[in-house]
Amino acid sequence: VLNRKQDTLDLYFINTKSGKTRKVLTESEPDAWVNVNDDFRILKSGDRFLWTSWRDGHTHVYSYSFTGGDPLSTDAKLERQLETGDYEVLAINAVDQDSGTVFFSASKDDPREEKLFSIKLDGSGMRAVSAESGSNSAAFAENGKYYVETHSTMLAPPRISACSVSGSCQKIWEGRSIADYNPIPPTPLEFKGDDGTVLYSYLILPPNAGPNAAPNAKIPLIVYIYGGPVGQTVQQAWGGTNALFHQILAKEGFAIFSVDNRGTP
Repeated sequence: VLNRKQDTLDLYFINTKSGKTRKVLTESEPDAWVNVNDDFRILKSGDRFLWTSWRDGHTHVYSYSFTGGDPLSTDAKLERQLETGDYEVLAINAVDQDSGTVFFSASKDDPREEKLFSIKLDGSGMRAVSAESGSNSAAFAENGKYYVETHSTMLAPPRISACSVSGSCQKIWEGRSIADYNPIPPTPLEFKGDDGTVLYSYLILPPNAGPNAAPNAKIPLIVYIYGGPVGQTVQQAWGGTNALFHQILAKEGFAIFSVDNRGTP
């Protein structure tokens, strides 16, 4: 249950036969907002669940226990925080309950990228599953042992592969390369806000902005920005029609600048 202000989120257990309810967990961010996601996962043991929270300043995965025989008898009890660090967990993708492994997407190592990681339910053995830099999204089979991976970068359209968690992947589809169109690589830039927050951005300069540009020549600049929470524009991921349109504008002599504000993942 989320209030309209979106600063308090309550988790309820409900007995579907009697209608009796119990609030077992509350997330609160009085000075900000609570992110809403689909990361609630009950484990097959019937007395534990996984939950993501921003309580330590970053989104991470937490394990809770409850009374399996009578779930409404007590509040949920925090068992452990599975992983921690200066990054955001973007989603819990799957749980292989046979091996006790959780698969999740995160911006670890570079907030402009999305990679797949795994960790044991006891918080041990965290490792990177994705082998390539860029954007790596994953849709898992129900048993958590196989997944379909979609990989892309800023200048590489999506490639789709069928993968096993053991590490083998088979490409099943790949978008057409844009190399023949001589795309202009975006230049990554970083700024610091007044409070020290790193703000990530990129700049695409037109061909006439190189060393042969006329002295004091002025280049028209287009600022491309979303400006709200969650939505990133500066990502190491294929930008679709926006990316192609920016390339067309650059070839016509425009510079393109984009920056992500505070509050994006």
